[in-house]
Parts: sequence; C-alpha cells; structure tokens
Amino acid sequence: MDLHTRKGTMADLDRMLEIERSAIPAPSGQYLYENRHFFFDGIQNRGEMVLACDETGYPVGMGQYSVLPDGSGWLETLRVEREYQRQGVGKAIYKRYMELARETGAPSLAMFTGRKNLASKGLAEKYGFHLAAAIHQFDLDLSAVNAAIVPGFHPVPDEEEAVALLTRTVEKDPWGPFMGLNRTFLHYGEPLYRYLHREGMVYTDGESVVVLGARMLRHRGLNVGYMAGDLDKCLRFAASATAAQGMGKLTLFAPYEREDIAAAAKKAGFGEPVELIVMEWEAVRGENAVLMETDRLALRRLTQEDFGDLCKILQDEETMYAYEGAFSDAEVQDWLDRQLARYEKYGFGLWAVICKATGELIGQCGLTMQPWKDEEVLEIGYLFRRDCWHKGYATEAAIACREYAFHTLGAGEVCSIIRDINLASQGVAKRNGMVPQDTWVKHYRGVDMPHIRYVVKNSR
Repeated sequence: MDLHTRKGTMADLDRMLEIERSAIPAPSGQYLYENRHFFFDGIQNRGEMVLACDETGYPVGMGQYSVLPDGSGWLETLRVEREYQRQGVGKAIYKRYMELARETGAPSLAMFTGRKNLASKGLAEKYGFHLAAAIHQFDLDLSAVNAAIVPGFHPVPDEEEAVALLTRTVEKDPWGPFMGLNRTFLHYGEPLYRYLHREGMVYTDGESVVVLGARMLRHRGLNVGYMAGDLDKCLRFAASATAAQGMGKLTLFAPYEREDIAAAAKKAGFGEPVELIVMEWEAVRGENAVLMETDRLALRRLTQEDFGDLCKILQDEETMYAYEGAFSDAEVQDWLDRQLARYEKYGFGLWAVICKATGELIGQCGLTMQPWKDEEVLEIGYLFRRDCWHKGYATEAAIACREYAFHTLGAGEVCSIIRDINLASQGVAKRNGMVPQDTWVKHYRGVDMPHIRYVVKNSR
C-alpha cells in the first residue's frame, strides 16, 4: 500500500472515530471522542495528531504525538482500522513520529503498552525503542468510599516550594524513571514538578507527599503518580479527595519492584494490578546513549574511550585476515576517527556493540556510506571480537541495523560489501535477507581485493 501522513484536525474527527471503533472495542473506543478538545484545541496539549492515508488520501490509521513538560515526545492513541492492519500503517505513523522528534528537538520519545502486547513492543523496537520501565497499574472503585476528605493534606501553594519538596523527596525515595498519570509516563525532574504545581497536583501534610491529579479525562477519576511517607495515609487521602469530587475511580501507578506500594494498595482495597511496560527511544546526545537493542545486544556510538576495546578487534591477526592483517595503533585511531566523523556528517556510522549480559564491547556493527563503482551506497558493516564468533551476534546486530536503515532512515535498500574470501561474513549477509547482486575489485592497503555486494530491498 502506498501510504503518506498528514496532520489531523478536528475536521477529521468523524473519520478518526470510525478508525478507533474498528480498532478497539467500546468503551475504550470512546477515548478519542472524550479527548477531542484535549488533543485539538492546542491549549491543553501540544503536539500533532498524525493521520496515515492511503494513495487516495483516505485516512486508515492515526497516532498522537504529544510534547511533555520536559520537551520529550509521548506517543499515544495509535489506532489502525482493522482491515488495514499489518500493511505498514503503524510503520508510516512511527516514521512521522521520528520526524517530529527531530523537528521538535525531543530528547526522548516514549510509549506504553501491555506487558504481553508483543506486536506493539516489537513495532517500537524496530525504531530503536528499548524497554525502559515496568509499571503496575492499580485501580480502586470508590463507590463505597467515604467522601469525607481525610484531614491534614493541603496543596503546596508556592511553586518553588513544590519544586524543592518534590526534588528532595524523590531523591530520597525514587520510584524509577517515570511518573504515571492517565497512562502517560513522564520523566521526573524540575519541568515535571513545575507542571504538577501549575495543575494543583502536589499535596503534603508536612510529613507525607502525594501527587494527585489527572493529565486528561479528569471526570473519569484521579491518579496517584507518586507518594512518600505514610503510604496508607496517602492512599486514604487520595481516595477520599477523589470521591469527594464525585469521581468513581482512583488509579495508582507504581514500579513493579516496589512491593511496599503494592502491599499498601492491597490494604487500601485496590484490585489486582495491570502489568504495563514503557518503551523509550533516546536521542543520541550523550555519548553512551543506546541507539537500539536486541535480545542480547545494545548498540551505541563509539567514543575515544573505546580505543582499547577496538584494539582487541582490529589488532587481532585472525580477525583482520580480510583486511590483510592487523592494524597499528595509528590505524586503529584513524578507524575510530572516521566513525566519529561519520556520526557528525550522516548521524550514523559503525556503532559499538555491547553484550547486555556482561556490559562488554564485543564488536562493531552499523551503517556507512561506501563507494561502489561510480556511486555511493548504504552499507551494513560488522566486525566482532574473535572469541565472540559463531554465537549469532553479528547476524543479530546486522538485522537490527537493517531495520534501522529501513524504518528510521527510510532507505529503499541496504547492502553489505564483502571480500570474496570472507565466507563467514557472506553467511551473515544471507541470514540478513541479502542476495549477491554484483562484484567489484577494491584496492586497499596495496592489495587488489575482489568484493561481492549483497543487497536487500525495503519491501515497504
């Protein structure tokens, strides 16, 4: 299907509601209608509703990109009409998400899904998202809760006081990287704390602290995003304050690992938890930011600090047989400098491959522009430490780079250029879906080296 995206507006609401009703059952299928002003008035929420359209301009999918208080992007309300599912609509929406991240300078993007929703998790992983947090959602039915507010708690009146209180309290009692409000997961930090104060969500009794409120859909109920101190008292206050406003439900979001919070929720009468995960993509601003992950590997940019690990690879005679021998220190440094220059020019290059089980740099794999005859082509290259051969690492990393090339860079095809005597690397290329296309003799280190170009095309 030939797909393109555009910005959705309130004028598209009827069609978007049809998409939502097709994609998910009621009452969840009423979510967009209830949030229509939140998403489209441009006051309560900043961002863009992305519409994916077929070749005739007919909308077949949608997804909201929202800008959170710290400038990060939150991806929500992704819906694809049932008959158009598994046809690349979600990928088209994600491609626009990544463009919006670059346009807005977002430091990160995140989304949530159910722990068992492997399709949603897998789509995010194709674009370099990694598992960032596991969250429990607890819900409390307030129909039997006394509406008399538990005394003692009051909103923190001064913004600077609220920022200082939350900063101090969260440092002492952290809840992981995210605070949850309406299944939106926001990074802790000063921008969030100022937002919470402006929305009147920060409460204290002088000893305990509660964040209580809603990002949207306030009529449905309130959320406890964070609490510290006397947890039982915090939950009694939150339940009574929510019930006093005529709302029927209180929701609590907490990290999986916090057994004390789970025990307090059970004691307060909350139901069994819903298991959620948060997937996150981070812009490469820090040198060690992870670009993409696989089951066993993480890929990030190389840095000067990796020189020693590169020497273990590039100065091993057997590893470097296809390059006519091991590199000198100067040649290793030149190799590293070329990757750093590629990051600046293209945004990609050969990346460090980290074994997640050990934290070690075990190889390199990535994307480079390479001369081939009279043109430049996008290539996947890989080179691993000898003791890590024959374990499937190269194939695992190469497949991830292929997906990055297709889904993040939008490449029409990608190749691997391999010396004719390097049978192991040719095997990796074949497992990466590539087929031999043509040959050429390259001249390197004073030697004529016949090479084969293996190519795989983007089916989307």
